[in-house]
Amino acid sequence: MRVRFVPSLAGGILMVLISLAANAVMVKIEQDRITGRVFDSSSNRGIAGLSVRLLAPRSAKLPVRVTITNVNGEFAFEGMTIGKYLLEISRGTTLLYRKEINNSVATSFTVPLEPVAR
Repeated sequence: MRVRFVPSLAGGILMVLISLAANAVMVKIEQDRITGRVFDSSSNRGIAGLSVRLLAPRSAKLPVRVTITNVNGEFAFEGMTIGKYLLEISRGTTLLYRKEINNSVATSFTVPLEPVAR
């Protein structure tokens, strides 16, 4: 999240928060791997340091997989078994993205990031 300071009419400083709506995530789903990139859609620069979690259904009894986006905003999960997963991207305690995905069908998509209610 970026912070920009704007002078107010009273001569003081008003702090304005810029939302994460200018950021996006591109996800590519293949049968054995899920890759993606989180980036600033206005500059195309990657966003580093975001937490990316991949959760399998509890019935699958698989561990939660976690990674951090690299300096280019990229992440990858490899050696996947076919099935449904919950993909979550967060910054600290703020959940930015959550989507159920199924890697039985190869696909890719790009969506804007916005804080998600838990």
